[in-house]
Amino acid sequence: METYEEHAQLSEKMSWIFLVLFSVFILGWGMLLMCMVSDAPREWDFGVLPDTPGESIFSTVIVAPPSKPAVQVVPLPGALPSKVTDSGADDSVQGPTR
Repeated sequence: METYEEHAQLSEKMSWIFLVLFSVFILGWGMLLMCMVSDAPREWDFGVLPDTPGESIFSTVIVAPPSKPAVQVVPLPGALPSKVTDSGADDSVQGPTR
């Protein structure tokens, strides 16, 4: 049987050396980038901003309760609501009245 180069395996020692060198390369690359890329100067100034929740306009202004929304759907012609009495009987009117 023929042996091919792609079937060759690394020894355990070479595998550990490759793993350690690869990890050192990644860490070194990150350290190099951290040293080479400097922080940008901060040129923003927001001044003094209030950070007290009690200073919010929503906490000092009394908000009016929401009003009842306008009816947008008109009742169908001939549709009458049912009237329920105290006894629980349904006194609904059947059909339109003239």
